[in-house]
Amino acid sequence: VTYLIAPACGVECAHCDAWVNVIQSVAFAGSLGACHACEHPRCLACVSTDMDLAASGLPRGKALSCRACGAPWDA
Repeated sequence: VTYLIAPACGVECAHCDAWVNVIQSVAFAGSLGACHACEHPRCLACVSTDMDLAASGLPRGKALSCRACGAPWDA
């Protein structure tokens, strides 16, 4: 199977305005890399923030919901 990937292939992050290209969406495909409900991809900044919060034990300052499907983010 062959896939064609171009610089313009991507979507907006599930939780912010950042652009997530195809390579990023595959690279961050773990449990923090996409919406748990619809699997819409998240950007590196959002994934990194959640990893930092989990490591520090600090609560999230605001509630997030997926911009694609509206599901709450419960990471």
